[in-house]
Amino acid sequence: MKWHKSRAVLLMLAVMALIGSIIFGLSSRIRVQMEQSATENVREIVQVVEAGIAEIRRNDVSTAAQLANLFDVRGDTLTQLARMYESSPFARISFVPAASDSGVSSNGKEFAPSALPAGEIYAQTDSLVTDVYMSDLGAWTYTVLCPVYDTGEPAGTLYADIIMERYDNILPNSIYQGDGLIYILDAETLRFVYEPTSTKVFISGKYDLHGFLTDFGILDAQLEQDISAAIAGGKSTIARMQVDGEATYVYFWPVDRGEWYLCGIIPESSIQGEGKAVTQTIAAASILILGAAAITFWLYSWYGRKSRKARQYQIDLFNGVAKSIEDVVLLYDCGTGKLELAFDNIERILGIDGQRLDGAAGKAPPDTFEGNQRLAEVLRPETFLEGAEISENVKWDNPRTGLRQCLKVETSYIIMTGSKKCIVSILDITKDEQMQESLRASALAAQNASRVKSSFLSQMSHEIRTPMNAVVGMAQIAEAKLDDRARVKDCLQKINSSSQHLLSLINDILDISKIESQKMSLSEEWFELDGLLDDLSNIISVQAGMKKQRYVLENQAGSMELLADRTRLSQVLMNLLSNAVKYTPEGGRITFSVEWNPSARDYCLLCFRIQDNGIGMSEAFQQKLFNPFEREDDPEVHAQTGTGLGLSIVQSMVSLMGGSIRVESAKGAGTTFFVDVSFKGKTAEQAVQAAAPVREACDLTGIVILLAEDNELNREIAVEFLGMANARVVCAVDGVDAFELFRDSGERHFDLILMDMQMPRWDGLEATRQIRALNRADAKDVPIIAVTANAYLEDEQKCLQAGMNDHVAKPLDMQEFYQKVKKYLNIEVKR
Repeated sequence: MKWHKSRAVLLMLAVMALIGSIIFGLSSRIRVQMEQSATENVREIVQVVEAGIAEIRRNDVSTAAQLANLFDVRGDTLTQLARMYESSPFARISFVPAASDSGVSSNGKEFAPSALPAGEIYAQTDSLVTDVYMSDLGAWTYTVLCPVYDTGEPAGTLYADIIMERYDNILPNSIYQGDGLIYILDAETLRFVYEPTSTKVFISGKYDLHGFLTDFGILDAQLEQDISAAIAGGKSTIARMQVDGEATYVYFWPVDRGEWYLCGIIPESSIQGEGKAVTQTIAAASILILGAAAITFWLYSWYGRKSRKARQYQIDLFNGVAKSIEDVVLLYDCGTGKLELAFDNIERILGIDGQRLDGAAGKAPPDTFEGNQRLAEVLRPETFLEGAEISENVKWDNPRTGLRQCLKVETSYIIMTGSKKCIVSILDITKDEQMQESLRASALAAQNASRVKSSFLSQMSHEIRTPMNAVVGMAQIAEAKLDDRARVKDCLQKINSSSQHLLSLINDILDISKIESQKMSLSEEWFELDGLLDDLSNIISVQAGMKKQRYVLENQAGSMELLADRTRLSQVLMNLLSNAVKYTPEGGRITFSVEWNPSARDYCLLCFRIQDNGIGMSEAFQQKLFNPFEREDDPEVHAQTGTGLGLSIVQSMVSLMGGSIRVESAKGAGTTFFVDVSFKGKTAEQAVQAAAPVREACDLTGIVILLAEDNELNREIAVEFLGMANARVVCAVDGVDAFELFRDSGERHFDLILMDMQMPRWDGLEATRQIRALNRADAKDVPIIAVTANAYLEDEQKCLQAGMNDHVAKPLDMQEFYQKVKKYLNIEVKR
């Protein structure tokens, strides 16, 4: 019996020893496999993170280069930088002109590139990327330098700053349930330039590799030397070692071309936490089931779960990165074409399900990008080129939004775990393209505006010189005929007429903004038609005489008075008559006819006809004759200066008057313009006979006037006007002088102050404010009248706000001036 028991015990011990041996052998094997699997897991995860960072850096360089290509050195620098900053991922954008030591940043501050560290030219571009440095932004920063060209010549450099804190929104804070941390090390300086905000071990301030290893209790000098050598050689390293008595993985992995390194510490227990439980479960299952089959089944089941978990972790990592960036990143197997990993922002950005991009064997190649087969080509194994990078822009109709997008597709090839992989990055650059198109349109508009401005100034020069020629010529004639009183009087009348026309031209130039904004208005007054026609004829006859042309005025309307805007009507007719002279050869004929027909009670229809026998116009050009900036493509037309604005303005004015304009013309046969406008008018028989207006004079005897005028000639004219009225005038040459003369005078010494607006030291506005602020009674109520060339309504309002009483525009009209004096001094006007 004892022998049987002994056999049973021995058999049990043998079975237990056998089971123990099996368990031990399996456990050892599992441990070895888990160590290998852990190392491979770390390698794959770090590779995925590194690929994402490298792709983001490349996109930063590409984006900066695009902005540099769009930058217009002739435009407003600060506005462009601010607009680029708002639509870019950069912390700051700056521009430094060529041959300059400093420039300006998007925040409006001065930027000096002298403090930037060294860098190197980025692959396949002429952009320069600096090493990471601590910038004045208060963070670790690297800068992309992109050259800016103007008409092919270097014009400056665009600087785009990217702070490392940006990677807080891109990289996961940790891996392996928070036990494995991700840091970024600058390979050149061995300084740590990034750490996750959630870490409890802050190493950025300790700068070097030695401090990092020391913080984690790694005091292995040989390991430190090996890591330093690997970094210097641009190689990756993953080491398993004992740290504080615990098995730990230390990894250093190069990013992109080895300028940065991903590094961190991962406890083996975090990766193999399930390993002990597996061994215990296998032992328990072996004892309970006594079957190696169950142990094997469980082992492979666990290993499958482990693989799925690692893969799910990779997917979660991709999706986590995808939430914070606009790039769609796809990972393909080049052997099968299978889509292994994809960011889950595909539907948000492209509007399609990710399965449409799967090019696995047995599926039709995805005809996704508007018939572009490039995606299908890069997925073929035979197209694999290690280290190659391919970039192209394609159009894409988003099925979800219905909008057309411009996509930048970048393809790069890598080796991962011995397999050929393809990373495809898809970025929506629609806004960049729109901004580029907007900048191109702005540049074109600026060029067109410059061209129009030059043409407009040329035309205005011609228009102004025409009446100026009459003024200068008549002045010379009058000087030569001083003894001929009648001739001198005639010259003075023509000088006055031409001066008024010149003044109306200046007013039109200053008032051009009203025409462009459709705020032009009419100012109606009664005037004689004969006077208007005489003024026009005095100017046109001189122009026609210079070209030996015959000018004929046929006034069939007779003598009558009209209620209309005399200046605008004169401008319309002068423009048409000047064009007739301009486009009629020497010896030609210009006929100006005026007819009228009563159209209603107190109203009459005036028909103006300007006819010439000049070069004429083609039928095609007559269709667009009144469009702004239009000129006929004809050598004879281009020989004459002009902007193409005149007839457009004429049509606008005629329409504003409620009239119509039409043209009849043929090439080589001359041109006739018809302008029909209804006015309220009276014929000579209907008008009440009134005495001719008598020029008013004003007796200012005993009146003391303070005149503030810095221009000597204008001061002489004003003193002469006032002297003719017997006033006593005290002159000041600027605003300060006027203030001191009034301040130092006795109270009520000055009866009136005439104040110019633009003067040295103090202008008229400041001088008025200082006078009104004096602590004396007459300073509050002495009349102050602005006499100035600033003739806009807003200028008059500024005068009133400063404390002035009224406003008289230059050139000074004596009658209007006397009326103002009468109003504020209560003096009777003598006739």
